[in-house]
Amino acid sequence: MRLDDAQELLAEELEFAAQKAALEKDEETIEAEATFMSESIYEKLPAATSTPKPKRHKTIRRKSMPILHEHFEPGSMIKEIPAHNDMITALDFDVPFGTMVTAALDDTVRVWDMNAGRCMGLLEGHAASVRALQVEDNIVATGSMDATIRLWDLSKARYDPPDNRINKGAAEEDDDPLAFGSPDDEGFEPPAGTMKDCPLFTLSAHVDEVTALHFKGDTLISGSSDKTLRQWDLEKGRCVQTLDVMWAAAQASATMGSSEGAWRSTGRAPDSSAAFVGAVQVFDAALACGTADGMVRLWDLRSGQVHRSLVGHTGPVTCLQFDDVHLVTGSLDRSIRVSLFPRDIWGKRANVV
Repeated sequence: MRLDDAQELLAEELEFAAQKAALEKDEETIEAEATFMSESIYEKLPAATSTPKPKRHKTIRRKSMPILHEHFEPGSMIKEIPAHNDMITALDFDVPFGTMVTAALDDTVRVWDMNAGRCMGLLEGHAASVRALQVEDNIVATGSMDATIRLWDLSKARYDPPDNRINKGAAEEDDDPLAFGSPDDEGFEPPAGTMKDCPLFTLSAHVDEVTALHFKGDTLISGSSDKTLRQWDLEKGRCVQTLDVMWAAAQASATMGSSEGAWRSTGRAPDSSAAFVGAVQVFDAALACGTADGMVRLWDLRSGQVHRSLVGHTGPVTCLQFDDVHLVTGSLDRSIRVSLFPRDIWGKRANVV
């Protein structure tokens, strides 16, 4: 009996020892695996000393104007900038206190930093004054009396914004003659060559001055004193369609059997300053065009035909803008007309308010 008890006890001790050894081995394996996982994860992370610091973009501290202008009375003048030496013919800007582009009969096109109220540089290349321009993000389109259209990329400008630090000394502030905080504005000419990398390409097809333009996406529409509208593909940089306004007016008259759509006299004395094509706007295949006869023609670019003609103005149309509900037009007859459209703006007749 004692021998059997001893053998049974020995077997239990051996089994316990084996279980203990297996348990210790499992704990070592788990610890090793945890160590390996930790090391594998952390090895994938770059060391703090080797991590390149992200390049901080130089922020433009606005000289408190975006705050101050909120306290002005509606209609108050925020700033007057002596910009050109002759009549300004066109201007546009991207966002408030952003970038503005102006053109004048002094044959210059200037780019302005509205944060500082100073000229960033000149867009040089046209052989005559610019009559129409548009700013969209960093892209600028200019139409000139030299019958060409030029595209510019302002993101390539070599311009260092002025340092408008709050704790900047008074002497440093005085060095910025056109800053918004400067009480006395003096002439300021930007450094030469700041815009020399901005030109993209030139569109040439018109045979007379370009008086109106508008682009949306890859499509640009231009109107000219040569009595044509041209559609441009900005991806390929070429003209893809020419619309003859006079021919369209004659076709409309012959097709409708009435004077609707036909070229007509406004009953006013001719104004030499009035452009034949005063304003255009394009969206997808829809094009609105205001002309010197006081009419607004709605074109379908897919067919190249006039879809609707709106009468009402007694003078040349000089500006227009539309959305999916309204079309607003302005004229030298000193009136502004608002047209209400159904949702299908080019498919149904318009009602003028």
